[in-house]
Parts: sequence; structure tokens; C-alpha cells
Amino acid sequence: MAQWLREGKLKHREEVVEGFQNTVKAFIGMLQGDNTGKMLVKVA
Repeated sequence: MAQWLREGKLKHREEVVEGFQNTVKAFIGMLQGDNTGKMLVKVA
């Protein structure tokens, strides 16, 4: 699969939510199917 990713045959998607205060909102959105791919919460 790594070779397919390098060749561009596979694409990954991620959704980044900024801030610890939005963790619950991101989690609920993930459970409701609002994201397409990985859901990440970025905390500074």
C-alpha cells in the first residue's frame, strides 16, 4: 500500500479542528459522520 500511496493511487483525507475547547464538538461531529477521513484536534 505504501507504493500505491507514493504513486498517488491512494489518497488520505483528514479534518483538523483547532483548539482543545472544540474537542467535544469534533467528537460529536465524528460520530454523526461530519468528517471525511481522519478527525484530528490540534492543540497548541
